[in-house]
Amino acid sequence: MITAPSHNIRPERTLAALALTRGEGTSSVLVEDNNAHSGLGDIGGLPVSGPMPPPTKADSALGDEDDTQVAKKEIRDKDDDAKSDTSTTPMDLTASNDMDGANTAIPEAPSRPPPVPPRPKASADQGFRKVEEVARQQDAAEILNNVFDLLSCAFQGTSILEDGEQGDLIKDLFFSEVTAIRDNNGNKAVKTDLQDNILISTKDRDRTLCAALDEEFGLTKVDDDDDVIKFEFFKQAAPILEFNVRRLQFENDRPRKDESHVALDKVLYLDRYLKKTDSLSEEQLQALRYEQWRLQKELRQLEERRRTLKETGFGDLDLPSVLEETAVFVAKADEEMPDILSHLAETEPDDLAGHLGQRAAELRPDMAELHSRMDKLEHEIDAVFENCKDHPYRLHAIFIHAGSASGGHYWIYIYDFQNDIWRSYNDETVKEETEETIFQKIDRLHPPTSTGIVYVRADVVDAYTQAVCRNPETKDIEMQDAAAEEQVIKTDTQFEDLPVLEGVPTE
Repeated sequence: MITAPSHNIRPERTLAALALTRGEGTSSVLVEDNNAHSGLGDIGGLPVSGPMPPPTKADSALGDEDDTQVAKKEIRDKDDDAKSDTSTTPMDLTASNDMDGANTAIPEAPSRPPPVPPRPKASADQGFRKVEEVARQQDAAEILNNVFDLLSCAFQGTSILEDGEQGDLIKDLFFSEVTAIRDNNGNKAVKTDLQDNILISTKDRDRTLCAALDEEFGLTKVDDDDDVIKFEFFKQAAPILEFNVRRLQFENDRPRKDESHVALDKVLYLDRYLKKTDSLSEEQLQALRYEQWRLQKELRQLEERRRTLKETGFGDLDLPSVLEETAVFVAKADEEMPDILSHLAETEPDDLAGHLGQRAAELRPDMAELHSRMDKLEHEIDAVFENCKDHPYRLHAIFIHAGSASGGHYWIYIYDFQNDIWRSYNDETVKEETEETIFQKIDRLHPPTSTGIVYVRADVVDAYTQAVCRNPETKDIEMQDAAAEEQVIKTDTQFEDLPVLEGVPTE
């Protein structure tokens, strides 16, 4: 991919199908892209490539009667029937008279049955559309997990893990051991799982990555039971960590995208999410967590108040906006139909719009104060761990999606540690990008937002990363014939105009 002399390299459909599915619909794409045979169908799972060869003596020796003997026996039986029938003229089995009176030899019966006709097959587009339908039901984390599973199959195992999984290079690089502690009135249950990514939520407001992680790993109630609590930490963090943002949300049974901005630090200190650090014991780190949880409890109370003011059942309208819109409606209705609202409230109709507008004006400062207090609490939570900097991770890649819950476009930013530059990889275009462009929040309808964030442990960034940058080799290309080039590069230009998975054409 790096040195191929073509203008761009497009992954083949088979590779995309393997990445997007766990076998559902993949086989049809694999067969449809296989041009090694002529497309005459198959017999017993093997492709038919042309007419069957004539029989050999070896073929006849395989059975008591071969196909030729059977055919001759059938002709002799017909001859006997003809002789016994006095109403017909005996037929000469070796010759027949055509219309000109010439003798024509009867052709010998075929030795083998004709090849099986080709079965109707779906087109490549139809096959790949099935793959797309399967992929639409998955999020990016599920697809990445499928890729990791496939890659693991390509590596020789190095060990057997506690859960019976194969230990290998993929597990060593990308999978973390995450421990969950469930406490029921002092009775603790401990469970450790392998995870290839960490899911985080923005909760419909702009926040830092650490704030989202604090909530994911922090103390929470289980099933709204005050007696059962749970928290998590990394028992062993992977060298390469991926955090996926829960962007797809459901409101009134309808999907929507959470477009909140996630602020990222170039260096993430993982100490607060570990079991212990180089400087702090498990007990010392747990004492800091207790202080963090006290602040988080207050933060959750403010979030409940904010949710009451924000979620109204009227789309994106918060409570002050609903009151304002209602005030406008009431004022207009009172003007055009003065008697229709007189029985709906104790307040006089001509004063109802004023009261609604006044209440909306009172709630807006409350919401602003809530946001301010929540931001301050998150800074205080950060300050609890401000001296915990033993385990730095550096930002390496950001997956971006622009669009809505029903469609959009993906691209990725990757930081090149060796050359100290950011690049954007957007379909066929690769170019350098500024940090200001990458980290800024964009205010517009359906803005680009991060969906996946990758950090690499600081001590292994040079050993484990090398950003892909196209550097085509053009020397002596004119001396290569077309067949040689085709052997080196296999492109899939037939399907360049396919839409992206969610239905929006490639930009």
